[in-house]
Amino acid sequence: MTSPQKSTVILSNPSDWDEWLEIVKTKAVGGEVWTFIDPAIAKGELPTLTEPTIPTPQDVNPDKTSLAQLDDDEKEELRFQRLSYKRKIATFDRQKAAIATLRSFIQETITRTYLTYTFNCETPYDMLVALKQRVAPTDQARKIELINQYQKLKKAPRSQNLDTWLQQWEKTYKECKQLKLPDVEDDRSLYDFLNAISGIASEFANVWTINIQMKLDSGDALPDLYKIVELFRNNRRLSNAQKGLATHGAFPASFQGQPIDKNEPEKKSSCLCGEEHRYKDCSYLMESVRTKDWKPNPTIQKKIDEKLQKSSRLKGIVDRIRKEQQEKPSPTDQTTPSVFTVSTASATTSDYHLRDSFILDSGATLHVCNDRTRFQDIRPTSEKEFLYAGNAVIPIEGFGSVTITVQAPEGPRPIVLTEVALCIIVPYERGLAGPFHRQRRPLGYQRPETYPQRSHVLHHPAPPRPVDTRI
Repeated sequence: MTSPQKSTVILSNPSDWDEWLEIVKTKAVGGEVWTFIDPAIAKGELPTLTEPTIPTPQDVNPDKTSLAQLDDDEKEELRFQRLSYKRKIATFDRQKAAIATLRSFIQETITRTYLTYTFNCETPYDMLVALKQRVAPTDQARKIELINQYQKLKKAPRSQNLDTWLQQWEKTYKECKQLKLPDVEDDRSLYDFLNAISGIASEFANVWTINIQMKLDSGDALPDLYKIVELFRNNRRLSNAQKGLATHGAFPASFQGQPIDKNEPEKKSSCLCGEEHRYKDCSYLMESVRTKDWKPNPTIQKKIDEKLQKSSRLKGIVDRIRKEQQEKPSPTDQTTPSVFTVSTASATTSDYHLRDSFILDSGATLHVCNDRTRFQDIRPTSEKEFLYAGNAVIPIEGFGSVTITVQAPEGPRPIVLTEVALCIIVPYERGLAGPFHRQRRPLGYQRPETYPQRSHVLHHPAPPRPVDTRI
């Protein structure tokens, strides 16, 4: 078992000053001498460490010079004063030793370039003042440096460790707040952070962008950046922990031995209509998902219209989603032949021509379909059973039989699939199914609140081939 190593900060350039001085301060506070060496205090206002003097009979009674002249009460008073003196002299000795130690500590934690600034300095205070004058950055220089650091953090990390990047966000944000930089005033830092992570966790960023806007509209207090970073960090840890769990393996496809999908689990959020679904699935907001017999509730519709009128930003989000829905290609016919490939059944725009096809995946463990109307019969699950698609967790609502059409040598031919899992991945997309090879995988059950829902399956760019109906 290896012992933890100490982290030592060496003052080698102006950017090290704040961290290095904080370590010096911690050591000085531990020795109860920071008030004697604080370089922020003018030398004329600096307190002096003075050795206490031993009490004498004259300190008790100025008219008496010897112990024999004191009465019993005065002797008792003198005894208490000398007990207090012992405590004071012990504190003085400890503080004197701490100051002496700080002299060597300062010189041992700076580079040789700065060592010359500590020569001919009588006290650690003189050393710190000399170093501050020559090494510590000015407030203006520090502001420029922090602004540059902040601008770099507004881009998602590519090769940098994510935890390190998040720590830099918290550190830079704290220092910017201390200098009252306008870049972090109000809620600007929240939007900057969410925009930075949108490339690696789009669902988390979208959900919180909408939540922040709704809090602004309702007048609720916004979380600070520390809270958003903490929630994002926990979300990543939960996602990574779920990768080690497994139940039904519906689409464990890979390309050249590497997993295809690395997106974050989607999280459902409260829609403007009050239901728990995303905007693109709302019949009030998206005309494309409305059924023929759907009728809006006038009260709900009025509330939605009022919210969109009050918030131009919220209206912009809805308009953007509507535009994406309009640009989506129309779904293919339900009799599309099966092929050996894996496609995507998500709500995002895709030009992949097999996106809405029934597919066959030789690595899956069961048949899957997401269109309830295609089932001839449905048997609800008795437990909260989940299906894993890559690192996504999708609830199984039931099992039943589905008829699909495949292209056989003699022409189109219907095939009945039994024990097909019903998973509502996207309500208005066609389902995914195929005569998969069976593989033994552990089956696990989890409470719905334990795993965030997700509407996504793996995308495999393998070339399509006709189904061989003889197998």
